[in-house]
Amino acid sequence: MINTIRQLFEKKIHNFKESIEKISYDKENDQSLCHWKDSFYNFDRITAFLLKGMNQTASVDMLAFGKKQIVFVEFKAGKNVKKDKKQLQLKILESLLLFEMIVSNHLNPSSKELKSLEKVYIVVYDPQKIPPSQTRTKYMENHLDSRQVRFGVDKYQDTFLSETKTLSCGEEFKKVLRRYGCLIQSNQNYTQ
Repeated sequence: MINTIRQLFEKKIHNFKESIEKISYDKENDQSLCHWKDSFYNFDRITAFLLKGMNQTASVDMLAFGKKQIVFVEFKAGKNVKKDKKQLQLKILESLLLFEMIVSNHLNPSSKELKSLEKVYIVVYDPQKIPPSQTRTKYMENHLDSRQVRFGVDKYQDTFLSETKTLSCGEEFKKVLRRYGCLIQSNQNYTQ
C-alpha cells in the first residue's frame, strides 16, 4: 500500500516538494532549523492548497515516505512549550486526517489498509531554545533522552502512530530518516 501512496504523491503532488531548509524555516524567528537541501513534501503547503477557501487546520510541516513508514515531521523553533505541546498534539491528529483524506480521494483504500500503515511523528526542535527542564534529575533526563520523546507527542503512540520521536536537527535526525529509508544525502552540511 505504501508504494501505491508514494506513487500517488509523486504523480499528483510532486509540485509541493521543497528542501528541508525551506520547510523548516520559521517566520517568527527568521531562521531555518535545518540547513540541508534534501527535498521532501511541504505538508503545510499541501494542506493550504487543498483547503483553499476553507477553514485552515493545523498541519505538520513535512511529509516523507520511508520503506514502510509515513513520516510526519514538525519543526519547532519557538520557546512556548506549554502552548506548543497542545498544538503539536493537535497538529498530528489533523495531519493524519488530512493525509487519509488525500489518499482516500485518489485510491479508495479500506479502513483496514489505512490503519495498517506505519505512521511516525517526529518533532525537530532547537535545543538551545527549549532546553531540558532544570528540575529533572540526571536519571530522568537520561531516561527521557533515551526514549527521545518530549512535548507529550508520545500520547498517540500505539493508537494512531507506530512511533514518535523528538530530536534536534543534525546527524541523529538524519540517522532516523535513513533508518526509515527516506532518501538523505550523507555528505550535505547542516547546522543546529
